[in-house]
Amino acid sequence: GVEITLLYYHIIFILANSQYSYIRRKSELENLKRAQKQAASSQSAAEVRLNRALEEAERYKAELNKLKQSNKVQKQETAETKRRTDSRFQKAAEVN
Repeated sequence: GVEITLLYYHIIFILANSQYSYIRRKSELENLKRAQKQAASSQSAAEVRLNRALEEAERYKAELNKLKQSNKVQKQETAETKRRTDSRFQKAAEVN
C-alpha cells in the first residue's frame, strides 16, 4: 500500500515537472518567435529606408551630372564668346 502510494505520488510529481517544463519551453519558443518576427520587421524597415536613401542618392547624382554638363556648356560658350570678342578687338586694332 505505502509503496504504491509513494510510487503514485512520485509519478504525479514527475508528470507535474514535465508539464511545467513543457509550459516553460513553450513560452520560451513563443518569445523566440516573437523576437524573430520583430527582428524581421526591423530588418524590413531598415531595407526600405536604405532603398529610399539609395534612390535619393541616385536622384542627387543625376542632378549633379546635369549641373556638371550645364557648367561645361556654359564654360564652352563663355570661351567662344571671349574668343569672338578678342577676335573683334584684334580686327579693330588692325584697322586702326
